[in-house]
Amino acid sequence: VIVTDWSYEIIHANPRAHILLGVDNGGLTGNVLFDYIPRKTFTVLVDQHIGEQNPIWAVRFHSGREDLPLMASVAVVDDEEEQTLGLIILLRDISEEQDLDRMKNKFLENISNHLRSPLTSLKGFNDLLKEEVYGTSSPRQQEYITSIESETLKLSEIVDDLLSLSRIELADYRFSPERFTVSDALLTSMVNSQNTAQSRGITLKTAVEDDLPAVYADRESIIDITNRLISNAIKFSPNGTEVIIGAKPSQKLGKKDFVEIYVKDNGPGVPQDRREEIFEKYQGANLLSDQVTDSVGLGLPICKELIEMNGGEIGFDSSDGEGSTFFYFLPIAQQLEENI
Repeated sequence: VIVTDWSYEIIHANPRAHILLGVDNGGLTGNVLFDYIPRKTFTVLVDQHIGEQNPIWAVRFHSGREDLPLMASVAVVDDEEEQTLGLIILLRDISEEQDLDRMKNKFLENISNHLRSPLTSLKGFNDLLKEEVYGTSSPRQQEYITSIESETLKLSEIVDDLLSLSRIELADYRFSPERFTVSDALLTSMVNSQNTAQSRGITLKTAVEDDLPAVYADRESIIDITNRLISNAIKFSPNGTEVIIGAKPSQKLGKKDFVEIYVKDNGPGVPQDRREEIFEKYQGANLLSDQVTDSVGLGLPICKELIEMNGGEIGFDSSDGEGSTFFYFLPIAQQLEENI
C-alpha cells in the first residue's frame, strides 16, 4: 500500500511496498511517487479531471530496481468539494500471472499451427470435389461442397486470429516499420475485400484526400488492420449499401502530426451499453448484432494491439441505427524524422 498527498509525495508506504520497489523500509516516505514509478505510466492520473466519476485505474509497470512486473490499482481521494487530496495505490506482483499468460499464448500458437495443416488438406480436397475431378456432383452434393468451403474458411480465419494474437503477445510478430503512402495500402485492402463485398451487394468507395503526407509504420500490419475493419463493415452493413474507406490529415486535438484512416459503414451501430468493451480481447463476439455468429471476438483487439505497436491510436464513432465509423491514427514520417 502506498498513499500520497495531492502533490504525489508519498506520506505512507507499508513494508511490502518497500520490498516490491526495492527500497529499504521507510525509504519511500517523503519522496515523490514518480521517483519509483515511471511518470508515463501515470499519465491518466496527471491529466485526470478533478471530481471525475469513479476515478480508479489499474496500470502495469516494471519495478526499476527489482525488475518485477507490478500491477498498481489506483484510487483518487477527493474531499467534499471534489478537490484532490491524494492517491491510494495497491501494488501487486504479477510475475506468476505473466508466466501463465505466456504459457497460454504459447499453447494457443502451437494449437493454431497444428490446426493449419488439416485445414489446408480439407481445403485442397474440397477444391478437387468442387472441380469435379472425381466425377460429376449432384446439385445436393454441390450444396454440401459449398457449405464445407464456407465453414473451412471461417475456421481458418479463427485460427489465423488466434495465431496473430498469440504472436503479438509473445512479441514474435514480424514488424518492419517503413515510410509509405497511405493510399497504396488502402487500395490493397480494397482489392482484398472486393469479392466479399460484391457477394453481399456492398459497394466499396474511397475518400482519400490528395497530397497526404507519407506515414511511418509497418505496412503489412496496416493492410491487415484495414482488411479487418472493412470486413466488419461489410458484415454489419445491409445489402445494397456503401462502405467508405478514407484518409485525411488528423483534425483531432493533439494529433496534428498524424494521418487519420477510417472505415464508415451503414450498419446498426455499436450498442451504447457495449462500447466500453469492444476492443477488449474475447469480448467482441456478437457485440453488435445477433446475426454475426462466426466471430470469437479477436478482430478489433488485434487491430488495437497492432495500431499501438505502430505508435497510433484507434477509436470509433457510432449512432444507433445510423452506422459506425472506425478510425485510427498513424504518425507522419516527416515529423518523426525531424524529431530524430
